[in-house]
Amino acid sequence: MVLWYSCQVVKNNGVDKQIKKFDAALLHKACRGKNGACNQLVYLGDFCYEHAFREKQLQCKTSTIKNAGMGLFAVSRDRAQAHLPLSRRKVVFKRGEAICQYDGEVISEKELWSRYADAFAPYVIRHSNGTIIDCARLRSFASMANEAKGNQANARFDEIGRHVVLLATRDICDGDEILTQYDAIPQPAHVNLSHKTTHQKANNARLTKVRPSQGTKSSK
Repeated sequence: MVLWYSCQVVKNNGVDKQIKKFDAALLHKACRGKNGACNQLVYLGDFCYEHAFREKQLQCKTSTIKNAGMGLFAVSRDRAQAHLPLSRRKVVFKRGEAICQYDGEVISEKELWSRYADAFAPYVIRHSNGTIIDCARLRSFASMANEAKGNQANARFDEIGRHVVLLATRDICDGDEILTQYDAIPQPAHVNLSHKTTHQKANNARLTKVRPSQGTKSSK
């Protein structure tokens, strides 16, 4: 089985008309854990499940937000923390600390238009230097951070040099879901974008927000 990303952009001018469809298998790479000696193929970030926990103190699992799919969580290397009450759990990421980098495909303006037209792209961030990063099919851990409800956000996207990173805006403890605020830029009224990530059989697969403000993430 492979992970497959499908995105449709539809214009509604009285009659729905599909204007774009981006359809591709997620890219995978070898885990960089144990100084590159692991080599397990992964779809999220640069680490397998075990090395993400041991080296990055991160875990992807079902979000606490209803219908949000997978989410990003902080996990302490001290497994005994899981048995402690929330009030006594260890701080994994301190306020102001970089959690992880927003890595993905670096694409051109032409490719951006080819994939999404003028729709609000789900996994795109534009750096202030003009670099366009799309995590639609090359996912990083940072791209899995869901949008907070109300004042629950504990992280935000920011720029450090040439990179976009996810920064803790408050202390994040073991077991906490890492939540951020997406751009509030609205989708154009005449455009509808729908997208999903699904599992498909390998033999059936062809293997081989945009306009987010600078340094912030578009809607997922």
